Amino acid sequence: MEVRCVWWDGYHNAFTDISKYKSNFFITFRHAMAHAVTGNGEIYVIKSNNLENWNLVQTFPALPDSRDPKLFQFQGKLGVLFFACSNKPEEHRQFFKVYISYSEDGENFTTPVEIESHNLCFWKIRNYKEVLYATAYQRSIEGYGTVLLRSEDGEKFEVVSQIVEDDYANEADLLFENNICYAFVRRENCLSPVIAISEYPFTKWEKYTMNLIVRGPHIFKFSGKIYCAGRVFLRKDGKIFSYIRNETEYQPKTAILELDTTNMILKPVRILPSGGDTSYCGSIIDNGKIYISYYSQHEREKRESKVGQHASGIYLATGESIQKCKLGGTMNDLLKLLLGILLVISISEGTIKDKTKPGNIPIVNESGPVAVIIIPDDSTKNEKVLEAAKEIQNYIKKMSQVELQIISENEKIPDSIITKIYVGHTRAAKKNKIKIPQGFNPGIRPDIYEEEGYVIKTVGNNIFIAGNEDGPYQGTIYAAYAFLEKIGCRWYFPGEWGEIVPQTKIISSPIIDIEAKPDFAMRGIWLDGRWGLSSENRKIYAQWGKKVGFSCDHTGGQQLYPVPGDGYLAWPLPPKEYAETHPEFYAMDKTGKRNVTPKSYPSFTMLCLSNQQMQQEYIKNVREAFEGKRKFPNVSDLGIGISPPDGVPYCYCETCLAQSQNFNYPNYIHERMQSEEVFSFAVKLADTFPDKWVAVSAYALREMPPQGVKLRPNMVVMYAPISCCVLHPNNDQTCWRRTEMMCILKQWLKLTPHVWLYDYTPGLLVSGFVPERDVANFAINARIYKQIGLKGFGRQGSNTMMATWISYYTAAKLMWDVNADIEAIKKDFYENFFGPQAGPYVQAWWDACEKQLLKATCHVHEDWLLNHVYTVDFANSIHKYYEQAKQCPMTLEQKERFRIFELIVQNFEAWTQMHEAEKNLDYKKAKESASRMLDAQAKLYQISEFLVGKGALTNTWECYTKGREIRLAKLEQMTQGESGIMIAPVPLESKFTRDKYNEGVIKQWYLPEFDDKNWETKNTFYLWDQQDIPEDSAGHDYDGYGWYRFWVNIPEKWKGNLIHFYCGGAINEAWVWINGEYAGHKNHAIWWMGG
Repeated sequence: MEVRCVWWDGYHNAFTDISKYKSNFFITFRHAMAHAVTGNGEIYVIKSNNLENWNLVQTFPALPDSRDPKLFQFQGKLGVLFFACSNKPEEHRQFFKVYISYSEDGENFTTPVEIESHNLCFWKIRNYKEVLYATAYQRSIEGYGTVLLRSEDGEKFEVVSQIVEDDYANEADLLFENNICYAFVRRENCLSPVIAISEYPFTKWEKYTMNLIVRGPHIFKFSGKIYCAGRVFLRKDGKIFSYIRNETEYQPKTAILELDTTNMILKPVRILPSGGDTSYCGSIIDNGKIYISYYSQHEREKRESKVGQHASGIYLATGESIQKCKLGGTMNDLLKLLLGILLVISISEGTIKDKTKPGNIPIVNESGPVAVIIIPDDSTKNEKVLEAAKEIQNYIKKMSQVELQIISENEKIPDSIITKIYVGHTRAAKKNKIKIPQGFNPGIRPDIYEEEGYVIKTVGNNIFIAGNEDGPYQGTIYAAYAFLEKIGCRWYFPGEWGEIVPQTKIISSPIIDIEAKPDFAMRGIWLDGRWGLSSENRKIYAQWGKKVGFSCDHTGGQQLYPVPGDGYLAWPLPPKEYAETHPEFYAMDKTGKRNVTPKSYPSFTMLCLSNQQMQQEYIKNVREAFEGKRKFPNVSDLGIGISPPDGVPYCYCETCLAQSQNFNYPNYIHERMQSEEVFSFAVKLADTFPDKWVAVSAYALREMPPQGVKLRPNMVVMYAPISCCVLHPNNDQTCWRRTEMMCILKQWLKLTPHVWLYDYTPGLLVSGFVPERDVANFAINARIYKQIGLKGFGRQGSNTMMATWISYYTAAKLMWDVNADIEAIKKDFYENFFGPQAGPYVQAWWDACEKQLLKATCHVHEDWLLNHVYTVDFANSIHKYYEQAKQCPMTLEQKERFRIFELIVQNFEAWTQMHEAEKNLDYKKAKESASRMLDAQAKLYQISEFLVGKGALTNTWECYTKGREIRLAKLEQMTQGESGIMIAPVPLESKFTRDKYNEGVIKQWYLPEFDDKNWETKNTFYLWDQQDIPEDSAGHDYDGYGWYRFWVNIPEKWKGNLIHFYCGGAINEAWVWINGEYAGHKNHAIWWMGG
């Protein structure tokens, strides 16, 4: 493929399109001072008859800033379409006009005519069967959305349909073929694009989210294949990004990618010579050759520039082939690009293959049941089949008040029956050659627990519902609930309040063809019960877990591998047996004491792992437990799970200290790592019991993979990254915590394939139960976890669904199928739960919260560190969605559900008001806001214990709402006269500087006369992490000492009185000087609890 520069005049030339008209080639582009809105953007049209010499034939003026021209042919004329926007930054997202000009000879163009834009920004125009189709997008402060328009006269356009509804979508290109339209749609917020497909008349669209980030979308067909082109982003190692936070930080290239229409993914084919500001392609095919126009800055350094770094040129790539030709970029570039997406496209088989079609297989009609549920003859002893059959029977009765009969295959089918619903491994299924997953091999092997799956097939009026029932699998139960979903049932939350059961007298089934195999063997979110959860609700949650596809036991927990719970390590050596006779078995503290007694609880007791006699006794007791002679909570037929107590337990005896490798990671935890010691001990257990699983938690002091320790095939790792950021997804390269977490996780997976993730949802571990971001983040993270081979999940949840919202439901869907369409699932939920009119507004409120959290440049798991992100202004800006939803018609049930949303909004807005008032030292108002939060939470508790537990309303830790209310009340008393009076506030803005080298005390920065004129200014309410730009592109923040200097005027009347200095904003540890004299020290406190 030959590439040539066809226009370079030292200015910024960009946004191209190409056409061939009357034997001449035409390229159009914008000519300006820079990429951004400059107020001087003109539209150029250049012409050539030989591709060598190009002449400027038309200039369209800045109106005031003209952009994105497109060429098209219509009714024998050559047309140019472009839009113009305001050059005022505060207006250019709202003010724009659309123009069209025509030429009949390619030389003389009509004066541009403004056309009706429908308040849309027109971007691409195509001629299909002498009808013009244009893509356009909304461009407003609220967001985006892409639509299709049509015109039969070339001047008046009418809206045909919304292509992509979410407010990230904007620019889009079109490809027409055989009455099918392909739309390639860019999405903002650094999200990957969408391919949308529609049949004539192009009113309904199927949407597929792509696997790579592409900007400036262009789509075309050449040599029988569909290609997409645009700007991609490479890291320094050459890998392409499937997600980015800030596209200016990566290496941009113009690339051509093939659309794999089977798997609906993009496969890179070629990188064109390009760099810097680049892309926005156009293409034509002429006499078997492809011509691609684009712009680039890759030759900027060796060419003339009249606009500094903004200069760019127009390029043309030509060739007879795209895939089999001389590379436009280097071979190394292409190999790097291919390597970069290798992980993205190499997702193994699995997921849900759903070929369901519309149909009308009768189950219940107005006269009663016309279907029967049939189970295998021996199913009276098969609890899984019986449960599946009874749940189908139960929900059909809930829907229609009609109960279907359950019979075995050897029983006579009533004459009135039209449809037979076969549940389980029936003879009829075998006769109809229905392949049902089955079998379980419990042996120690890398691919254990991967035989699970189910099928749902219709053959005539026979419906087959079955799955793997062997060993721990529950495939037939999952299949039953999947079938019920197909006829309208939903289970968004646990409990009747969270489910949708359509009420109807007529029930029929579509023509179903589903083969399902989960993408993860382990799937679950267990509820920790910290806020209290009744035994009845625990049963409800466990059953709900089956409805959504969790691989959970009756507690909602995991029972595929042994569970290495906190403190399980010491159970085989109970202190009541060994504390007096062998105190040396237990850990020594820093003072040299082994504080263990017979009354010490094993879960809070640490062992001395270097003690050889302890190890021998431990192994003896575990062996006896496997033989059935003893019982320990952490030993079962599966194996043993071990973990030291929660926190940072450590043995400080001389031998343990000598054996420590002294790896320290203070950004994670303030104690040396003990991975080497714990996993070396676990290796001994694994070697002693090679036919049993030995599971260990990689948590706290064991989070880092051990150096020099080789794990055994029967070892399992539960990775629990408690210190990780919960605001950003795993592939966010600007979040160092997520990036490092993925590095750690991949290292564990190199040591053993048996790794499962124990992360946290809610992720904000200390919280007023404000909206979280797990729905959006897990949709990205699930694919990544699948790509690297994670075995699955045993996530720690809690009954605070007022904050986690539908994330448990969407996570369950993604654990089965990482390619599940989350946007479609969300739309289904909101419209079902709140009604088709109110639902989109409720969704807009939640989506806005997710987008707001993504903007944070700090990396945290505490809500009080988000009071600069979740602000009163932000809460007020999205309140309109609540008001709009409130005005919409809803059924009585939907209104009851809307009350839940209303209380969540009230809690959130009160949370922002509480922080704002505290910032302004208005503790009375802050306390009242906390009280309103408690009131909203109490009402949510009355609706459902799953929304928030009672314990959350009464916990007095200062990091929770009740504790905050108490603290704020004390501050009100301290400042308003009851127990004190505020005589002067600390200023909200203060002089500040970092003390990187800890020299401030030595150089007496605390003296009043010290010159601080070169210091910066910091807000004294927010942490510096909340205010500073990150230290690097990875998002690291400054860790070290910082100094604040400010003046406070004390009224004369307080002279001679004892006064106190209160500094509630000092986090971790602080030292204070007043008028140059040392005043005191605040001891170190746990920062994540707000200490």
